[in-house]
Amino acid sequence: MLKKNKSAYDLFMLDIVYTRRFSKYVVDLNEYLPQSLIEKYSKGIASDISFYNGKLVGLPLYIDVSVLFSNKELLQRYNKTIPETWDELLETSTYILEKEKEKGNTDLVGYMGHFPGEEAAICSSLEFIYSYRDTVDSPIPDYLSDNAINAFKKIKELKEKLSSDDSFKCQDIAMGTFLYFGKAIFARFWKTPVDKYYYTTPLPGYKKGLSASCVGGYNIVMNNNIDIERKEAAAKVIEFLLSEEIQMKYTKGEIMRHSVLREVYENKELCKDFDCNLFKNLQMVARPSSLVEDYEYYSQTFRNYVYQYLYGNSTAQKTLKKIYDITAVYSIDYNSIIGKASMAIIVLIITIIVFSFILISNNIFNTYFKMFNKKLWFLSLLGLCIGISYGFFMFGEMTIFKCITKWVCFQLGTSLFFYPILVKEIIYFPEDNKYSDFVKKHGFLVFLFFSSFDIITISLLYILHPYQIKIEIVEDGMNFRRCILSSGYYYLYHIIVGLEKAFVFSSIAILNFLEWNSEIIYADIRNISYIIYCNIITSILFILVETIAIKNIYAHVIIRIIVGICYSLVNYTVIVILRIYQETNNSSKDNKVKIKRENKNAIISKNLGSDKRSFKSKMMGYHFSPGASQYLPDRSKTNLSSTDEPELILFTRIIPQDQMTDISNENTSSYKYDYV
Repeated sequence: MLKKNKSAYDLFMLDIVYTRRFSKYVVDLNEYLPQSLIEKYSKGIASDISFYNGKLVGLPLYIDVSVLFSNKELLQRYNKTIPETWDELLETSTYILEKEKEKGNTDLVGYMGHFPGEEAAICSSLEFIYSYRDTVDSPIPDYLSDNAINAFKKIKELKEKLSSDDSFKCQDIAMGTFLYFGKAIFARFWKTPVDKYYYTTPLPGYKKGLSASCVGGYNIVMNNNIDIERKEAAAKVIEFLLSEEIQMKYTKGEIMRHSVLREVYENKELCKDFDCNLFKNLQMVARPSSLVEDYEYYSQTFRNYVYQYLYGNSTAQKTLKKIYDITAVYSIDYNSIIGKASMAIIVLIITIIVFSFILISNNIFNTYFKMFNKKLWFLSLLGLCIGISYGFFMFGEMTIFKCITKWVCFQLGTSLFFYPILVKEIIYFPEDNKYSDFVKKHGFLVFLFFSSFDIITISLLYILHPYQIKIEIVEDGMNFRRCILSSGYYYLYHIIVGLEKAFVFSSIAILNFLEWNSEIIYADIRNISYIIYCNIITSILFILVETIAIKNIYAHVIIRIIVGICYSLVNYTVIVILRIYQETNNSSKDNKVKIKRENKNAIISKNLGSDKRSFKSKMMGYHFSPGASQYLPDRSKTNLSSTDEPELILFTRIIPQDQMTDISNENTSSYKYDYV
């Protein structure tokens, strides 16, 4: 009902393991309860089960605690004391079991560990680990520590020497029956009325003075969907229920509910009938429910691993590593082998690209790099460097800043690389026009105009912070953080950017087709076509790796880095390495044919823009055109006699016969083509 925003109820009782899960739906009690009351409940275990991220989600109405049950009759019969350490428990229980077997009592269980197929198994496991901490004030040992490993080894030792699988798996009802009929020497169980047959004391530790008691119970929380008047009234009810007087009634009642308020156990009247010292000596530990959003998944997975260890062949080390991995969040460090190798490759490629620009800036190599001027070369190669820098932000702990900057590397790198190509193709449009002339004169301004879109959208990214970090839960694997959009509205941003890039990409592809036979950029146009094909593939790969939830941290990181490296490396190879190869091997020189034309003064390009031509024919005319007249060789300066006919250079190896016929049938009847 809390999640459904219902206002029918003011107060709820909430299991303490759900403090985090429902924290967003309840009132912060700091705002409505007296500070004096809050201070009383902010000490000890209450602080672990009541707060989440500084918010007072609820306060414990009552708690359940676990204790050690020691068989009074058997201990008195054999003159044994209550054990304070696990080794003492093992020794005492082994002795009594042997003596009772000699008398024919084979139904006795030495220790009932309380590891059923339910939540109690987590509590029993945590208690063992907590009882193996170094000092009373030490926190619960890390699951990967020697303390935790030794604790788990002790659990299995006690099960194998003092109990059985069935006895360890006993659920609460069966446990109560065992205790009621005195069938156990020692048992871990919740504080219940059956203790008249048993001593109830804190659980043992690995050394004297250490103990553990896992806490259960319920918090009282206030509905956030009610009005202020109801909240204030509800606060009065909470204040009443948590008062020392009411808490004392809970504790001494037959229902055996225990208050977390320590002042209750200082009351002499209560302590006449209640073992106040027991409660005051309990060293309580809470389940780690605040670490996870989905506690049910955590609990079930934790128990599965414990069962594989206790009743299977798993080792303590492997089991605890799996338990640790349930909540652990991993990242690949910069100093790891993968991190160092990736950084080295990326830095090497960037170094090569920078060195290439130095060569391009040298006039000696102008023959090889005529595609752009120096400014556009710088911007294009800078785009490749920024694009490959995407990999720098895949290592270490993922943050919102890294999420944004990764996308910026992709967007800005793509823009800086493709805008110069678009400017280049506009300039060399196969027909004289004012737009190409303007771009030729103001190419850098046009580039800045295109870039203004990226400047605005990238600025919005850092202002809006559209990303959030999601912890990818990997069953039997390593959890890791990845970036997701925090709201569906932000998908619109990516759609807008994607449409703009698609427009730029499509424009380049269309112009590439129209300028296919342009003489002056003949080799560059073909290289651009290679770039188009390669970037279609890399774009698809990038979209796939960003949308598919990869459940392996190494694959998640490495695949993205590889895609970024491929993007920059392939584009660099085409515009630099391949261009050098073409020039040095004369690969851009094609067989040419001379064609006679009856009209001595006309050039095909002058008629390409005729309004009488169909759109299709006009496009095909552009496609087969050698380029705008301003970029064609000046034929008037050739040594031709007055009777010689001007020559038109065509690349006949790419013109199909049927298309030559089509061209000649439409507004070109005055032309006659003969091969010479």
